[in-house]
Amino acid sequence: MIILFIGVLIYMTLGYALAQIVRRNDIADTLWGIGFVLLSWGAVYLSGNTSWDMIVLASMVTLWGVRLALHIGSRSWGKGEDFRYHAWRQSWMLRGVWYYRIRAYAQVFLLQVCSCISSQVHFLCMHMCAHRQ
Repeated sequence: MIILFIGVLIYMTLGYALAQIVRRNDIADTLWGIGFVLLSWGAVYLSGNTSWDMIVLASMVTLWGVRLALHIGSRSWGKGEDFRYHAWRQSWMLRGVWYYRIRAYAQVFLLQVCSCISSQVHFLCMHMCAHRQ
């Protein structure tokens, strides 16, 4: 399970780097949906459990995660950064660029990692338990 956490952490860290390049921390919301997909298929792969019910479950998570990412991404496509993220950026930059970078990474991107992992614990446990039987 640590491997899955590290994988999502790397994925969101790359997302953070992209967000700094394009100056849009709100892309974390779009990336969040795909994080669920990565976790579910990572659990299938690591557990070695390729039974039809686990594949169906991972496929359902995939459909939901992709739909979520597309829905959130389409709402912000062609617009500026979401007003909440923009306000945070302005507030944090008052304390300096390094404060902003650390705070944006921790409060926006690491929080998404924790949210992704915590909401998928039941799914990950199902994979691990099913593999042991």
